[in-house]
Amino acid sequence: MSHKDGTEPVARSDVRIARLVQVVSIGWLLVLSGPISALLRPGLTIPAAASLAGVVVFVALYLWVILQSAPRGIIGASQDGTGLERRLPIGVLATIAVVLILADGPPWLDLIVFTAVAAAFRLQLSEAAWTLPAIVMLAIVAGSLARATPQDIGWACTLSLSIGAGQASIVYALSTVRELRAAREEIARLAISEERLRFARDLHDLLGHNLSLIALKSELAGQLVDKAPDRAAAEMRDVEQVARTALREVREAVAGYRQPTLASELAAATEILSASGIAFRWVGDAGRLPAPIEAALAWTVREGITNVIRHSRARSCTVKISRDSNRVVVEVIDDGRGARERVEGPPPAASGGHNGLAGLSERVAAVGGQVDAGPRDPGGFRLTATVPLARGAPGGDSAAQTNATIRAGGKS
Repeated sequence: MSHKDGTEPVARSDVRIARLVQVVSIGWLLVLSGPISALLRPGLTIPAAASLAGVVVFVALYLWVILQSAPRGIIGASQDGTGLERRLPIGVLATIAVVLILADGPPWLDLIVFTAVAAAFRLQLSEAAWTLPAIVMLAIVAGSLARATPQDIGWACTLSLSIGAGQASIVYALSTVRELRAAREEIARLAISEERLRFARDLHDLLGHNLSLIALKSELAGQLVDKAPDRAAAEMRDVEQVARTALREVREAVAGYRQPTLASELAAATEILSASGIAFRWVGDAGRLPAPIEAALAWTVREGITNVIRHSRARSCTVKISRDSNRVVVEVIDDGRGARERVEGPPPAASGGHNGLAGLSERVAAVGGQVDAGPRDPGGFRLTATVPLARGAPGGDSAAQTNATIRAGGKS
């Protein structure tokens, strides 16, 4: 999460390291006390005053680079912007350093070292990789023209390259850590968003099915209350049971434990379609399946049956289940209106977002399968989910318990 001013999140450890590096980099300015004292001796001349002014400008610009490079304590923030904005301060520092070296001699070779440190703070790593060697070459040329000793030139070159490279590495590391922390928080935010979408999809699938059944049974009970009060009372008891089931399933979904099965969904389909006067049957069986695959296929049956109730005005509905060595297929077929003819609400195939068939497609795709939906040529609508089976998946011979549970629902 970013701060209100747009900066990335700041860790206290990063702030401490950044401030320590800043303090050390500023503390090195004490090495200029000797050359500055030489300029301040009695009888200040115009050349000495000009040199002193140049030193003041150099120090002020150096401090600005060091401090501006770490807003909110994060070194590397000033490495954004255009190349000219990053390089211009370094060019100015290098120019002042060369002028002072040529004007006042080798004592000002230390300014080259400070220029290298400022470059490490200011520039991106790729830019610092060629700027630091260029600064070293500048020290050699300026020192030679000022007739500095090889020892002084070598010392200035060594410090510029080593300290500059070290500072650049620290700046790059802190900047990278900041970016990684921001990326981690963004990933966490996206995960939360995805979980919210998953939860919304689950609630749609769970409540849509059960509330449709409650509405149908309540309407039927209202019609029977005068003609057949005993049957109306039975229907209302069913409504109570469905409501309790819906409450339990929502709680399980919230807890993240719910894994629907084909057996439970086929039994529920028998009940809801019977209540709505739609003939229902299923053929075939899938055998024993891995839990994620069976859950995806169970959601297929639930979504298909829910859409039959809501949109189709069908007289009959069939669920076909088939399996071979490579895949398992579940089809929900009705003889009602095709998707183009359905006028009560949007057609299921056009459902957007993460609900309806869009949400089902996500579930099935998560196990490597695909969903196809559309009108049938003879009339009606077909929803098909095809899921590949990995080698070694449980076989149909081990499915006695599942099949027995399915058959308990009966076929009409």
